[in-house]
Amino acid sequence: MFCLMKEAGVRWVRIPVYWSQVQFSSGDGYHFEQFDSSSSAGYDDIMRKAGEYGINVLAILMGGYEPFFVPKCPGDWTAGDYEKWGKFIGSVAERYRPGSGFWNGGSYGVTHWQIWNEPSYKMYWGRPYASGMEAEMVDKSDAESYAELLMRSSRELKKCYSNPSDCKIVTGGIVTSEEEHYRYWERLYDYSLGKNLGAGDMFDIIGINFYRYPGENNLDYYISVLRNGLGNGWKGLRYFNDAGREIWITEIGWPSDPQGNLDTNGQVQYLAQVFGTAQGHNIGNVFWFCFRNGKEEGNRHWGLVEANLVKTKMFEAYRQLTSDTASFLGRNNRPRAALTSVKTFGFRGADAGINTRPVGSLNTLRDAQAVSVKDGYAYIADGGGGLKIADVSNPKKPVVISSCAVNGTVYDVCVYGNYAYAAANAAGLIVIDISNPARPVIVSSCDTPGSAEGIFVNGRHAYLADGSYLRIFDISNPFSPKQAGSLYCESWVGDVRVEGRYLYFADTRGLKIADISDPARPFIAGSCNISLSNSCSSLKSSDIIISGKRAYVANRQYSYSYSWRFVTYGNYHSGFSVMDISNPSAPVELYRYYNSCSYSDSSARLGISVSGGYVFFADGSAGVRVLSEPESSAPEQLALLSAYSTGVFAGGNRVYTAGYAAMFVYEFDGRGAGKSDVPVIYPNPCTDISVPVTFRDVSPCEKADIYTFSGDLVARIGREKTRGVFTWDQKNGAGDFVADGTYICVITRKDGRKWAGKFALIR
Repeated sequence: MFCLMKEAGVRWVRIPVYWSQVQFSSGDGYHFEQFDSSSSAGYDDIMRKAGEYGINVLAILMGGYEPFFVPKCPGDWTAGDYEKWGKFIGSVAERYRPGSGFWNGGSYGVTHWQIWNEPSYKMYWGRPYASGMEAEMVDKSDAESYAELLMRSSRELKKCYSNPSDCKIVTGGIVTSEEEHYRYWERLYDYSLGKNLGAGDMFDIIGINFYRYPGENNLDYYISVLRNGLGNGWKGLRYFNDAGREIWITEIGWPSDPQGNLDTNGQVQYLAQVFGTAQGHNIGNVFWFCFRNGKEEGNRHWGLVEANLVKTKMFEAYRQLTSDTASFLGRNNRPRAALTSVKTFGFRGADAGINTRPVGSLNTLRDAQAVSVKDGYAYIADGGGGLKIADVSNPKKPVVISSCAVNGTVYDVCVYGNYAYAAANAAGLIVIDISNPARPVIVSSCDTPGSAEGIFVNGRHAYLADGSYLRIFDISNPFSPKQAGSLYCESWVGDVRVEGRYLYFADTRGLKIADISDPARPFIAGSCNISLSNSCSSLKSSDIIISGKRAYVANRQYSYSYSWRFVTYGNYHSGFSVMDISNPSAPVELYRYYNSCSYSDSSARLGISVSGGYVFFADGSAGVRVLSEPESSAPEQLALLSAYSTGVFAGGNRVYTAGYAAMFVYEFDGRGAGKSDVPVIYPNPCTDISVPVTFRDVSPCEKADIYTFSGDLVARIGREKTRGVFTWDQKNGAGDFVADGTYICVITRKDGRKWAGKFALIR
């Protein structure tokens, strides 16, 4: 089976090492050569095979099957049991680490160790569970017991390596597809505080698993679960204030439920989505579950091979996705395999719609809320992490050069001159001298009664969104700002902007415009309520931007209903409304753009930026949506930058996104990839071999070449008389139908510019 893994491009494999399969009874030695007293094979055989094929091993250290000589659940272990566990895992590490005698002088060896599997579930932690309650989470004491197990295991394993940093500890695949799962991290964090520990004392890499009981055959549902889960994974890191650590997806794939399963074609598409979305969230390794199907009939296991080792469609899809991680166009414009953030098998994929590409990232933040960029520096409102300043002069390698701790949660920042003005929640307004970006210094502050979450500076005044008030500060002396005026707004204010004599702010009703000709006596000059989406009954705005004669208000809408003793929530939407403000006394809503969002995203901030005729909308776990900016109709989404984002800044040919522990930098060419630029491929997927693949909306005077993933030319297509249309009959140059699989199409314009994209034939 390892030869098939190698052929598929598998680079890592997870192997569970059970205590009870190594030590059969108390006082017995360790039997790595056999799984039990009657077996002729053992862990030695598996490890040796992995080494022969050059496949790295993530070893899962697990307890024992009952009956065993220690309790099944580590939460019931005594000090003596922990001592026995330490000897067991130490012996495993000493045997399989690099340089041990087991490898006969070879360079191979195990360096990554996962401590337990899904310890947040009673079923796997070893606690009793009722029928149908396998997903029930353990209580606080068991979470603390797992933290103790992590700490002890980390210390014992690292002792076996001459350089302890070569030994990496991975958390036990904590399931994180639901909002409540990240609360498990809260418990681990609380335990670490009590023991004066940091994340480094417990683990090096955070392992998360993705599973849900879907109940329906719906690919979009699976993708929404994936993105929400990745967001919750970042939340886990936030608790440890140690966001530089990697996140691995240690299990994803088979949903553990035969009901509502995806068909084979859906599984293939989901596989591509998984790898693309993971890359967009700066995830490390991704472990697909499973490689080999069980013996049950049907396709419910999502494996790459059947139980009899016959390859499935998933095998070829996986092989092509992992064959190369380079860009579409390689040397001499020959197409290469790409592991990119694809949304669908087609040209209108994520990070492709307006010719965008990720170029750099940093993941050393704590809880990024917003980002602003000026003169080669990114100023990041990092929540409880204060203000972070990053040098982005080299977009491929942004680096945090300084930070400024603030007594509060920084939600927004505005840079004006040599100062950064921060809205710091309960701490109010903070003024920071950034004349030397490497050494920011707080020079003054103004505590305010409300919750400061939005800030804008213009001339001598700073405008602060402070709960249900707008506060205007005279900052002519940054060392001693004074409140010059205020305006009671009757509802919570999310953000504020100023253009000329007018102040624009977003509240729970929509857009308000205040006349600030006299800062001491501002008054409402005009307003426009935002239309609520169907079945929604409440609104929360969190960002506003002014572009020309338009105001863009990012907001969330949600409905709720009451029944006896309970409040039932549902129908969450996120999006933005666009207002015509050419007449400030009578603004008019032109159009709005909304998508449904999950409960886990319902309280997250939103961000919006406008540049070069495009709207960049930071939509939480969905990522940054890049949309057209039409005159009066609803915008069209052109691309999706899939990293979790609550803040976005667009300027020039770059887009900066911020959310949780990371900031990403993207570049785009400033042109939309709309009609006459990037073709759309129909049908998708192809279900009938007699139906040609059609490329529409192609600029005239072009040619199209079809390549395999390995770069071999399959077909050269001539443009039909119908303007902007290519068709391909699915045949190669010899006239034979090509096999199912993923192909690359390269479109060449008359001026020599090229576009490349991948698409799939799935019959």
